[in-house]
Amino acid sequence: MKKHLRALNIMLCVVIAFCAFTSCTSAPESADESAPPTIKILLRGDEQGLERVINKLYEQMDAEHSWKLEINLTDVGSYGNELNRVLTSHEDYSLVFDAPWISLSAMSQSKSYLDLEKYFCNVQYSGLYESFEKEYLDANRIDGKLYAIPITNSYYDPTGVFYRRDILRECALGFTEISSREQLWQFYDAVLEQFPDIAPISIGNRGFYLLNSLDLSMRNDNLFDVTGWSFFDYPAKIVLDESCGNVVDVVFAGDESSHFAALDTPYNTDFMAKYLLDNAACSVYAQEDSMFAVEGRDAFVHGQSASYEAAIGTGGSDAVQKILAQNAPNAEVGFWCYEPSLNAENREEAGIISTMQAWNFLCVPSYSTSVDETMRFLDWLYSSRDRLDLFTYGVEGEDWLADGENGYIMLDNPEGTYSFPAYSLSWNLKYQRIGQTLPENEKSLLEYTYNTENYTPSPLAGWTLDTTKISIELAQLTALYSEYSTAFSHGLYGDSTQQKIAALHSKSQELGLETVRQEIKRQAQAYLDT
Repeated sequence: MKKHLRALNIMLCVVIAFCAFTSCTSAPESADESAPPTIKILLRGDEQGLERVINKLYEQMDAEHSWKLEINLTDVGSYGNELNRVLTSHEDYSLVFDAPWISLSAMSQSKSYLDLEKYFCNVQYSGLYESFEKEYLDANRIDGKLYAIPITNSYYDPTGVFYRRDILRECALGFTEISSREQLWQFYDAVLEQFPDIAPISIGNRGFYLLNSLDLSMRNDNLFDVTGWSFFDYPAKIVLDESCGNVVDVVFAGDESSHFAALDTPYNTDFMAKYLLDNAACSVYAQEDSMFAVEGRDAFVHGQSASYEAAIGTGGSDAVQKILAQNAPNAEVGFWCYEPSLNAENREEAGIISTMQAWNFLCVPSYSTSVDETMRFLDWLYSSRDRLDLFTYGVEGEDWLADGENGYIMLDNPEGTYSFPAYSLSWNLKYQRIGQTLPENEKSLLEYTYNTENYTPSPLAGWTLDTTKISIELAQLTALYSEYSTAFSHGLYGDSTQQKIAALHSKSQELGLETVRQEIKRQAQAYLDT
């Protein structure tokens, strides 16, 4: 079910115990019982069944403290514009969702969000204090401040391809599950030939995601994103030497061969351009008018495509299949993670290099007049696993059942399948569950990525680009790339892709690309030297 904007106005009555601990700041103020404050939250995505979750929350609450909670959900295709409108017009929101791939860095550096430091170093906000460890918070600072609350359930959310296993079997290719890139292309070619009425893959308006740019593999080879200037704003990679103590270069698509020649295979040619060229090569498999689609999942769950690209999330193929079953009852969903280092035979302890940074955040607008009440509510929410489980999985006994300490089983709820963008509110590193009916490959993948011992901090963890000195150049380059990005990400330039890469690079040089390159190198090296 789609919608542009949905609001749920719900009175939440809650109690938070006042902790008699000393702290680095004052204790939370008591709420005015005669006029419950409104906590208004802007989130990205859609929901189904949220009202019954809120009703169950009532049963955990006490009348001593109360909030009026208003949750507005905006569809993913419109969210960026809606967030910008809200912040520009100073609309009265207590919390908003933002991310590095939306506008987090720019909004934080322009002081559009409040620094929430005092609420996380204050033991009287015990729910927040226990749920967000200092190391995690430090890695998610922007210019040394806590402008955003990091929301994640692991330091890396595996991405891959959800696909129709039933269609794969009908193709009779000699394999019944996908475990390699070669098999994926065989499957797509077979779908084109045998199932002309559906697309091999459906992609949303963001285009191909990481299918052709293996981010984790690049980290393992000492290639890192520029934190603070999104890869999707303008593709760039920082190249470190083998010791990870020195910046070798910062590379862009279309750079001269000298920028790549000294690198190891397969990076010794323009691998940044290859990413865009591969998108063009894959475009033959995508649905028509893909740039007008909101998400690739929409066509898939309506039986209009044989696959789509996404992170595995918390529900994996089980969650996707429950939605697909409403339109294709006999369909069967599989998931293939395309990162080679996450294949079962390649997994190593501490084998995932991570910035320890979240992809999703909650922020308090700088003009908010309800900061204490907002943080009081979040403290209450995060002080209980049951409350977080409600938002993440739905109502226990109706939408799901606990299976052991950290497992769960999804149920068929006659009222409909519960769905909510838990990544924007209730995910947390402290609490994770794994679906016990998932295929073994998905269960083992989640077990591996949920285990914090399987992570090694990136040498650039905690560093964010200070854009002050190059703000004009970055703005110009980002604006320039936006003229090309849709066609690049969807592969629409086809045989002209290489020419478009050259044109982008030439225009970028005129707008200060070299200045930006040198400033990124300088800042990253300074961070490594500290």
